[in-house]
Amino acid sequence: MRSRAGTLAMFAVLMAAGCSQFLSTAAPQTGFLDKAAQINQDEIALGRIAEVHGSSEAVRQYGRWLVRDQHQAQATLEHLSRQEGAVLAPHAEPHERKAELTRFNGPQFDAALIERLLREQKDAIAILEGGLEQVRDPAGRQYAERTLPEIQDHMRIAEYLAGELGLPTSAGLSHPPRMLSAMAEH
Repeated sequence: MRSRAGTLAMFAVLMAAGCSQFLSTAAPQTGFLDKAAQINQDEIALGRIAEVHGSSEAVRQYGRWLVRDQHQAQATLEHLSRQEGAVLAPHAEPHERKAELTRFNGPQFDAALIERLLREQKDAIAILEGGLEQVRDPAGRQYAERTLPEIQDHMRIAEYLAGELGLPTSAGLSHPPRMLSAMAEH
């Protein structure tokens, strides 16, 4: 007859093995969800900064659009994480980012903001594309599939704005993306 302590120890080992197996399959999903949440919160923060400090109406409007889109994406992500039983890691508002950008004024602010957004959106696209490859959960994949084109749209507009500001771009857009026209209508 096994001792009660021995039985509890065996149970603990079996639970740990089962949990580690669960965690190893859940970790990519949870990591992806946390990265996606950080993308949303970063774009919301930068959008708010653009709304307040942008020197051109186009940059302020772009900021409003980012805030609106990323709030919607974050709400979807939070719903998904609740369905998955995952808890998103808390992310603090990046105050150093605001301080870094708001030391500029006028067109220099707009240029610094757009350059920052282009870098971050490029990173966000890589994370979302990685999510499409790594995340096996259908809801997580659906989130990445739906959000990736939105971030790509954000980047196209940022590239257009960069061109308008005289910054180098990779897009070579000579006319406003149709999303920019749609932004103007709202």
